[in-house]
Amino acid sequence: MYAHCVKGSFMVKAGDKVKKGQPLALLVNSGNSDAPHLHFEIGHLLQYYE
Repeated sequence: MYAHCVKGSFMVKAGDKVKKGQPLALLVNSGNSDAPHLHFEIGHLLQYYE
C-alpha cells in the first residue's frame, strides 16, 4: 500500500517495470505531518508489515 498520494495521480500500475528515480505518483501532505511524505507498506490478509 502506498499512503498519502494524490487521488488519481498514479503514473504506474501493477506489473509495470520501473526505473530508479522514476515518479510513481504525486504526494500530498495529509495526516499529522508538516511535509508531504510517502508510506510504503506490505501486508497480507489485513496484517501489515513496515
